[in-house]
Amino acid sequence: MFVAIRKIEMLDISRAVIISDSLGALRAIENCHPRSCRNKLIWEIKELIISLDNQNKKIILVWVPGHTGVRGNEKADWLAKRGRALRCSNIRLDATNFYHQFRKQMFKEWQKWWEKTSRYKGSRYHEIQNSVGLVPWFSDLPWISREFIVTFNRIRLGHCWSETHLFRIGVIASPLCSCGDVGDIEHRFFSCSNYK
Repeated sequence: MFVAIRKIEMLDISRAVIISDSLGALRAIENCHPRSCRNKLIWEIKELIISLDNQNKKIILVWVPGHTGVRGNEKADWLAKRGRALRCSNIRLDATNFYHQFRKQMFKEWQKWWEKTSRYKGSRYHEIQNSVGLVPWFSDLPWISREFIVTFNRIRLGHCWSETHLFRIGVIASPLCSCGDVGDIEHRFFSCSNYK
């Protein structure tokens, strides 16, 4: 689309219709504003259209559904496919064009790493949280204090003053509670006679 608009500008065409089967691209151009547009290429297309409009050169963008046998669209798809096969382009792309794919790949790799490392480290946490989270569990609860979140997470992970945790970190000699049962957090909250 960028190349087509540049060509329209170069050939000094006063009226043009650009037909695209990429509804996403057309919406991105339509909704692109100086303060919110993060994609440099989309912004450059929008600027070109505005610049040409200010010179009384009208460009109309039209969407047609792809792969529906619309005459001309099949030819455009074929030409685009041939163009991609050339593996060269003079259009500069910025990082925002790759952000979504990069983020998806990053989380995939992170999940693989999490699965691998949790076999020998962090297995207790892996039992509770077996997939990497995109957002923390408390992100929708802004009224909860940081102190509560820390305390809750420590209890959830068993990193508190329970006998099993103190034994695991070498502070005491046995994981047993004074009542004789294993002194984990569940025991302390729900079944220990010392804390009822």
